[in-house]
Amino acid sequence: MRKILLTMGMLASVLAFGTGTAHAQMRSLDDAILHVTTELSANIGAGTSIAVVSMYAGTPTMSNYLINEMIDTFVRIGRFTVVDRAQLELTARELDFSMSGEVDDLTAQMAGRRIGAQTIVTGAFEPHGADFRIRARIIQVEGAIIQGASNSGVPRNDPIALSLLGPGAPHIPAPAPGPAPARAREPSEAPRFSLGGGVGFDGGGVGSASGDWDDGWDWGLFSEDIGFNGFGAWIFADFRFVELSVGLFGGSTSFDWTWDDGWDVGSGTESGSFFALDIGLLGKFPIAVGGGRHFIFPAFGIGYTAVLSVDEEGYEFDNPGDFSTFRIMGGVGFDFGLTETVFLRTSLLGTYRFAANIFEEWFGTGINTSGAFGVKVRVGIGFSL
Repeated sequence: MRKILLTMGMLASVLAFGTGTAHAQMRSLDDAILHVTTELSANIGAGTSIAVVSMYAGTPTMSNYLINEMIDTFVRIGRFTVVDRAQLELTARELDFSMSGEVDDLTAQMAGRRIGAQTIVTGAFEPHGADFRIRARIIQVEGAIIQGASNSGVPRNDPIALSLLGPGAPHIPAPAPGPAPARAREPSEAPRFSLGGGVGFDGGGVGSASGDWDDGWDWGLFSEDIGFNGFGAWIFADFRFVELSVGLFGGSTSFDWTWDDGWDVGSGTESGSFFALDIGLLGKFPIAVGGGRHFIFPAFGIGYTAVLSVDEEGYEFDNPGDFSTFRIMGGVGFDFGLTETVFLRTSLLGTYRFAANIFEEWFGTGINTSGAFGVKVRVGIGFSL
């Protein structure tokens, strides 16, 4: 007899606890929202900044109701900083997702970072057997750690749920099947590829020469410096860690010279103009600042300035290519994100151009030549693809 009673007691316990585990307890819609939100809040530290990012429910009316009620409940609990819904909707438009639709975890994290939330809430109101169920979970933005989850059943005849869902309430449309969403760019990552262009200034020179020059007439000791300073337009293709740029620019030239033949000393400055094609290849390392939309990047690379035309005091040189030079350059740039895909790029680069061939053409090989330092400043708009 004792064995029979013991066996019946064990079966009753299994049925009681097993049923409670397998099926979410039924509550009215408002009580279910309160239960889920309260249970989630127990896993969130006091003072945490929290945002209800999305609640999928098949209809925007039900989704909006769930989101607003959860926000109000978190506010009433009074232990958290709750992000205002208007700020969330602005971020949702920028990231091109709907708060009432299905949102993948990565996009939800991006939204959380953008608005400064430490913890985000996502979930759904969905069919569960013959009834409905609210399920939600909280995710830590940094680290993508799931901090907690909760659910509660809602009867299919709940009057508030029926009024919010409208006709056909028992059949909440499930998310349409389709290919897995492409991996979104992490906020801390610069775009994989972008194109853009702008304007800029390029200043410096093509080098200098000095020595004892004798071309049949002994000029004695001499020196000459050639400077180029111009403005122009440039375009670029950026591959996150590498930037290739091409530009056209033109401006003024200066020819500064001195000579001393032991009897007399002369000096002078002559001016002219030039037009050139500029090609640059930069290695760069973008570092996210300001919540992941903006980037600062140190850069170092090489370039070539192909001079297409140049004149001195109105005299146009027949071989402008002799003024062309290679250069090395290094500096820093900054991308200021205007939207998720459009940014303003500025850069400041110091340059060193190696001496142009023109000096050997003029003075021969028995002279001293050296390159020239300069600066390159650029401003432009880029579009990440």
